[in-house]
Amino acid sequence: MLFSTALLTLLAASASAVPAPAPFTVASLHRRQDAPIAQQIAETKAKYAQSNQLALLSIAEGLLPKTIGDVLSQLGLKQRRAAVTLTDNASGGVDIDYYGATLMGTPTQTMQQDFDTGSSDLWVPVSCSNCGSTPQYKASSSSTYKPSNTPFQIQYGSGDVNGTVSFDTVTLGGYKTSSQAFGAASSVSSQFANSPSSGLTGLAWPAIASIRNQPTLTQSLKVPVYGYSIHRSGSGRTNYLDVGALVSSRYTGSFQYTAVASKTYWQVSANGFNVNGNTVGPSFYAAIDTGTTLLYAPSNAVSAFWAAVPGSSSNGDGSYSYPCSFSGTVGISFANTGVIKMSNANLAYYQSSSTTCVGSVIAQDFSDAYGNPLAIVGDVFIKSSYVAFDVTNARVGFATAA
Repeated sequence: MLFSTALLTLLAASASAVPAPAPFTVASLHRRQDAPIAQQIAETKAKYAQSNQLALLSIAEGLLPKTIGDVLSQLGLKQRRAAVTLTDNASGGVDIDYYGATLMGTPTQTMQQDFDTGSSDLWVPVSCSNCGSTPQYKASSSSTYKPSNTPFQIQYGSGDVNGTVSFDTVTLGGYKTSSQAFGAASSVSSQFANSPSSGLTGLAWPAIASIRNQPTLTQSLKVPVYGYSIHRSGSGRTNYLDVGALVSSRYTGSFQYTAVASKTYWQVSANGFNVNGNTVGPSFYAAIDTGTTLLYAPSNAVSAFWAAVPGSSSNGDGSYSYPCSFSGTVGISFANTGVIKMSNANLAYYQSSSTTCVGSVIAQDFSDAYGNPLAIVGDVFIKSSYVAFDVTNARVGFATAA
């Protein structure tokens, strides 16, 4: 993913909790590590800082207004559909990440990757000197692999990935491109070694791609829509990334759509949080980000949210505790959608005592490339819906998960 190279001021350590989730060695939030809240905030801040820098560069270059959907509409392409099954990597009841197959090279190699709507680059380990047991792409085995001397680097809040830009055949869910630019990572920080997945596939808009002057994977494949269906560990349900068309069996009722407000992240407008049928706090923009675990929102919005939850209290690190017995309704009111609900099971990040839960809605003041207040809406919210990332029409849709 995309992170700032600027120095970050680490926030105060999160309040102690019993039992707090055990830390994981993969320290990038984009692999959704189970880390202290302060660390997760710092790493998310780093991601969006660099993404905003890239978005401003795209604005200056005049690249931002054109959408992938414009091209698809002009070509009159028909939708086709294939599903990528996602593996839920979980521990202690906490979902660490969801990963699935991206196919690369000739003959095909299957690379298990995180799919992230909060970034726009594809990268995999290639001849990586310090990746440990992380599965690597065997470039020498592909007859269509083309290296280059162009440097590739992504700086994370807690580590980095270095290598060169390379090209090869890539297939995702039945869509194929013959010469896709991607990052061939030859060196990674220790946090990215020994991972069950191999890099990531970014599905956001071209404006925030760190590989400049090359089409993103979504552009190359001309994918009109993605459907994202994930669930809590232990649910017994299969997780999917649907590529090309939506699957009716994954949802009930109809989709409620809200327009993309800025073609950088999958960024939409929100009227505010909703608790027990009442909209509370100020409005904000929201990036719907499959590559983030928790839900971060402006401090004034989050304080209003938790103030409406009886018995809640601040932990002093951006998180709040509340009675696990809470049985009200919570959600976000997006522009034109009404309230999209979040299940109470996903509202709890973890249980700190027999009666007290620590919530997954965290106060943190992020901003977008234009300086607007921005919420980062991660998997704890996404899991309650079947989410459509509609490239053709530049909109995000929510339907009740089946």
